[in-house]
Amino acid sequence: MGVYHRKTGTPETAVRFFEQALQDCDPSWLRGRVFANWGVLEHRRGNLVAARRLYQDALNCCSQPLEDEKAVVRLCINFAWLHVQQDRGVQADTLLRRARSLMAKYPDDAMLECRYHLAMGRAAMAGKRLAKAEVDFVQAIRVVQKLDFFEPVLLAQCRAALANCYSVQAFGQLDGSETRRDGMERGEQAENLFQEAFELLEGADQADSLEAIEALSLAVDHSIRTAHWEAAETRVQKLLELVTALEHLEIGLRISAWERATQILRQVGKSQLAERAQRRHTALIQEQRAKATTLREAPSGEPKESSPVQEPPLPEPPPPAEPTPEEPKPSRAPVLRKANKADSSAKDPKTRLPRKPPPP
Repeated sequence: MGVYHRKTGTPETAVRFFEQALQDCDPSWLRGRVFANWGVLEHRRGNLVAARRLYQDALNCCSQPLEDEKAVVRLCINFAWLHVQQDRGVQADTLLRRARSLMAKYPDDAMLECRYHLAMGRAAMAGKRLAKAEVDFVQAIRVVQKLDFFEPVLLAQCRAALANCYSVQAFGQLDGSETRRDGMERGEQAENLFQEAFELLEGADQADSLEAIEALSLAVDHSIRTAHWEAAETRVQKLLELVTALEHLEIGLRISAWERATQILRQVGKSQLAERAQRRHTALIQEQRAKATTLREAPSGEPKESSPVQEPPLPEPPPPAEPTPEEPKPSRAPVLRKANKADSSAKDPKTRLPRKPPPP
């Protein structure tokens, strides 16, 4: 029921069913599936911190012992994409290598193959490996188009990712006179792919989802590269509406959206709106730093401000006790007494030796 409500767009109801399922199921691999589906829900809501924690719990449950290999492959692919979104390329590559080692057992799972190539392409884009990313994105589109059923959201993701790859290639080719024509063709291909991705998302009633935010962000970057500022302004306005509407969206995605808005509004000459966007961007950065400071200072879950940072007040000293004969002398006294022993015996009349009597 949790998966049903996740797909039908009632996330709060889905969360309640996931919580109930965790209380009722005992096998570790079954709990791992619950964590995985819950993680997908939070991931698509843009709550990347919660999704990362749930993916990790799911991976631990499904891997000890390894009873559901296909679930582990799906988890590694989803988890790798989340790491790419949070600029953790090393962790993403590690998870994709693990997924590749297990995928050989499922050669007929086209959906799994498509998601794997899409994740590999995204990781390659993050590492500036454009040729490798293009190959993976094209292969992902070929596989998803051969599915027995229509998957518009996945196809839209693949097209938007390939469009971003073409856009970056075009930006590098427009500078040279010999490659300028190729760059213009790549730019047109990227624009067409973005339009197709938006149409697919709207047809699937996913125009306000995280996938739409990602596609819009990539399209805004494409408009900035090609200096199409009017199209960039229209798209960034839609992007700001989406990032404001999603309640649990990661703050880093909001910061990126307002940063793009500031740049575009300045280019089109709307200085007042640009200043407002800049203030909003600065406020989000300060909020992000405050949250990071709180997490860093309170690793055990309690804020550092609640813990004592000053020494407790010292108690009042007790009244001085009267000296007793049994109390030891100060540490320097024995040394002085030992050093002056010979002199004091010679000067003290009680301890002076008697003189010998004179001879008769």
